[in-house]
Amino acid sequence: MFSKMILGKEVRAFQWAGLVTSTAGVALVGLGHLLDVRAAPEGSLGQTVFGITLVVTGMALQSAQIIAEESLIKKTGIAPMRVVGLQGVWGLAVMVCGVYPVMYCAPGDDEGKMTNIVNEAYMLTQSSEVFWTALACALVAGSMKATGTGVTAVLSGVHRKLLDALRTALIWCFGLFVNYAVNPSSEFGEVWTGRSWLALGGFVLIVVGQLAYGGIFRATPPRELAPAPPAPAGSPEQPVPMAGQP
Repeated sequence: MFSKMILGKEVRAFQWAGLVTSTAGVALVGLGHLLDVRAAPEGSLGQTVFGITLVVTGMALQSAQIIAEESLIKKTGIAPMRVVGLQGVWGLAVMVCGVYPVMYCAPGDDEGKMTNIVNEAYMLTQSSEVFWTALACALVAGSMKATGTGVTAVLSGVHRKLLDALRTALIWCFGLFVNYAVNPSSEFGEVWTGRSWLALGGFVLIVVGQLAYGGIFRATPPRELAPAPPAPAGSPEQPVPMAGQP
C-alpha cells in the first residue's frame, strides 16, 4: 500500500495475491503463538497481544521508511551505500544526543538509572567478551542493513519486507535445531507442539506469497503472445519475389 501511495506503482493482480498470501502466512504464525500462550499457564495473553500490536505498528512504520528509502534511491539516483552511511550517522546522532541522555536521567534498576552509560563504557573497555560481542552485533546489523538497502535498490522495498518475514522462519528452525539436536534444556530451544503446524503452514504461505509477488509462481501460466499475421506481399517486411525465385 505504501508503495502504491508513495511511489505510484501499479500493483498487478498476481502481486496482490502474493501479498495476501504472505499476510495470511504471518497471521497463521501469530495465531499459533497466541494459542501456545493460552495453553501455557504462565503465559499472559494480554501481554502477548500488546506485544504483537507493537510489532505490527513498528513494521508499518518500518515499511513506510523502506518505501521512502526506495523513493530516495530511485528518484534521485543516490548510491545505496551512501544511504546506509547517512542513516548510520543520523542514527548515532539521535542516540547520543537524544536517547542516551533521556535513558541516563530516567529512573531504573541500573544504579538508579534506566541505562548507565558510564558503566556500559567501562564494560566495553574492561571486558573483551563484551567488546567483541558488541562489535559482532554492530557488524551483523550493518551487513543486514547494507544488503537490505541493496535489495531495495535492485528490486523494491516490497521484496525486502517479504524477505524480512523469513527471518522469523530461520529463527524458529534454529530453535528447533537447538532443542532437538544440541541441548533440550537450552533457553534458546523451541519445542514442537501440536500448534506448530500452524507456524509451519504460515511460513510455507509466506514463501509461496513471495514467489507469487515476484511472478515466479502463478496459479495460471502467463499467456503467450499470439503470432503476428503474415505481412502482405509487396510490403517492406514481405517483398515481392523476383522471377525465378521460389
